[in-house]
Amino acid sequence: MIFDKTFKTSIFKLLCVRITIQDGGKTMNKKFVLQVLCMILFIAASASGWGGQNERTKSPALVWRDAETKVVLFTSDDLISFDWDKQVFLLKRDATLDFLAWIPPHMHQARKLSVEDAQGRIQEAHWVSDSSSRGFSGPIYTPLSPNPFFSIVNGAPVAKDTIARNKDPRFGLRLRTGLEKAGVLQTIDLNKNYLGLIIQTTGYTWKDVGKDMKIRVQYFKNTFRLGGKARAHIFFAGGRETRKQIDSVTFKVKFIANKGTFISDIIMGPIPVSETETGIHVCKFAPWEPAEGSDKEAGLGSGKIYLTVFLQKQDNTMYRLDFPESSVPIGGRIQTEPKDALDKK
Repeated sequence: MIFDKTFKTSIFKLLCVRITIQDGGKTMNKKFVLQVLCMILFIAASASGWGGQNERTKSPALVWRDAETKVVLFTSDDLISFDWDKQVFLLKRDATLDFLAWIPPHMHQARKLSVEDAQGRIQEAHWVSDSSSRGFSGPIYTPLSPNPFFSIVNGAPVAKDTIARNKDPRFGLRLRTGLEKAGVLQTIDLNKNYLGLIIQTTGYTWKDVGKDMKIRVQYFKNTFRLGGKARAHIFFAGGRETRKQIDSVTFKVKFIANKGTFISDIIMGPIPVSETETGIHVCKFAPWEPAEGSDKEAGLGSGKIYLTVFLQKQDNTMYRLDFPESSVPIGGRIQTEPKDALDKK
């Protein structure tokens, strides 16, 4: 139980003061004093979270970080399921997309991550691109296709899955304990087609801009749900010379639904051109605010999305890149994550 300094001081003073009631000159009986003290302690304990209950809800059991920048990639709160025997796991949709954004394959051959619990680091692991010829030992994180899962193998490019489990770095006791605390240990059937969970994408090939920059867009179809935020990843490649000319980048999205009678215009940015050096910019937007003269609401069905990228140059001119329309389905609101669709161990 944790109390702040003010509360501790108040309790100390209360215990040191003789409490009396001027009722016929008699001192208040000890039983009543104890009742009052117990009531105060109970109220304080409830507010602060007796036994650390509030602390447990604030701190996830496990955290996955970028090993270099220490940025959190995802936590055990983002896990829907983790199959311990198969070393396969499933993340919630936004966490999946955030993790995929961390590993744009055109920028990295490999990236290092670490897994931590309250005691500190449990293990270090890697994501390795399929195109990489480098060898790595230890846990390797790999997206599975077409199912939206990630697998963890021991070593790359050749996995050493025949090693004894007590020597396999993937099967650490602290990792297992953290997953048990999170309540996510489940059996995953990789032969089952989890159609409702697949990350559906649509996008275009690279388009040239400036002297040496290329840009492409990828939309995530199943993020276009009424009332929620849709998602697009804008990829940047090259551009060393082009960035010298540019100050900022702005994105404009036009979304059309209801067979053309609903229109929404969204402008995002500007962002400093230096942010494009990471190779990716994540756009999260809600295309449900109607433009003037449009229907008030979009309905279920399909919509069309258009993206324009403006690169503001230092001489007050700009590069403008228009991507062709893309059709996306408009889904209903999601109330809960599809965790119950998987079988508990």
